[in-house]
Amino acid sequence: MKPIKIILGLMFFFLLGLLTINETQPAEATAMQVALATTKNSNGTVQQTPPTTPPAATQTASEAKKPAKRTYVAIGVNDQIIPFYDAKPYIENSTAYVPIRRIGEALGGEVTYDSKTSSAVFTYNKTTLKFHINQNEVSIETGTGTETLPATIFKEEGRTYVPLRLFGEKLGFQVDYLSQERTVRVSNNPKALNNEQFLAKNKSSLALERMAPKYAYLTFDDGPSRYSGQFLTALSKYDIKATFFQIGLNVKEYAKESKAEAQAGHYIGIHSYSHDKTKLYHDPASFMNEITVTQNLIKQNAGFNTMLVRAPYGSKPYLTGDYRNALAAGHYKLWDWNVDSDDWALGDNTAQIMANIKNGVARVQRIHPSGPVVILMHEKAATAKIVPQLIDYLHNQGYSLEKYDPSKNVQMNFWNDTRF
Repeated sequence: MKPIKIILGLMFFFLLGLLTINETQPAEATAMQVALATTKNSNGTVQQTPPTTPPAATQTASEAKKPAKRTYVAIGVNDQIIPFYDAKPYIENSTAYVPIRRIGEALGGEVTYDSKTSSAVFTYNKTTLKFHINQNEVSIETGTGTETLPATIFKEEGRTYVPLRLFGEKLGFQVDYLSQERTVRVSNNPKALNNEQFLAKNKSSLALERMAPKYAYLTFDDGPSRYSGQFLTALSKYDIKATFFQIGLNVKEYAKESKAEAQAGHYIGIHSYSHDKTKLYHDPASFMNEITVTQNLIKQNAGFNTMLVRAPYGSKPYLTGDYRNALAAGHYKLWDWNVDSDDWALGDNTAQIMANIKNGVARVQRIHPSGPVVILMHEKAATAKIVPQLIDYLHNQGYSLEKYDPSKNVQMNFWNDTRF
């Protein structure tokens, strides 16, 4: 009997422990409820109330950002939905995060970056918010002094993300969280539409902005060139980063443009030295020599160390096994495309260039609805003209536009060689 009593006693204490754990565990709210809890001050400004579950933005600097379920949201400023062409706002770990540059400019402020302190700086009227990425804290500077708070700040997709709540709390914007619509509205305009009118006006944009992103990559071959500046200007207007595949001979001739493409934050790839298939594809040694010479030129001129290769005329049929083995041995990545603009053959026919891209994107969507789109274009005058139209088209198709990222390599080669 004694062993039975001991066993029953142990079971009793085990069950009691489980009950105690359940009773002390706080009830979970939904991500939208936690992230978007607000109260109004006497002046009408909406402020967030402390949620039951502590938001990630209140973590200390030593606490790492943990992966969690992500809910994409639309962001409205006054009466307009703000389009996010690449990095999208979302709720994660019970906090709404937004890319600082896009939201800052939409709010009418100025966003700059301080490379010495690794900080994103947002200035609005007489208040400055300095988001210190490495320290995971934000400094709020006003005419009366400086306040420093912990905040989860991080880089993703090449963008700096910050907690949206700070714009309401520290800058006096009214923040309305329309949870059923997965929409956040930030306003400083007392004459703005009411929420019902706002939703009705922006109905078509809401679904688009709340979509989980699928990715498109704008790639431009045969540069740098005399048109490089036009591409950089068009991309900068939308704050879009692209991938430029540079030819070694052109790097020598347009050294300034080569460097400008890298300094603007675009990814630089290798597109051989000569672009002459007779010389380039004579044998694997000739091919690899052009790759390494161009790689060194780009590094010396632009300070950009790249391992990404696009073979002139595509990897098929030229890059047979020996060529690819040599590339893989050097730890290079090989990138082709799945949408061809054929712009090199179309002169000034911008309409046909756009039509080719649209047809190619539609084909990819039929085969891989959520798969990546890698668009082949060239540094041509006509192509530079269609960049704004192309960005708008891809955004309206639900794509986020990205540059190549070696940390999350997208396999895209005609041989389906998994080494690349």
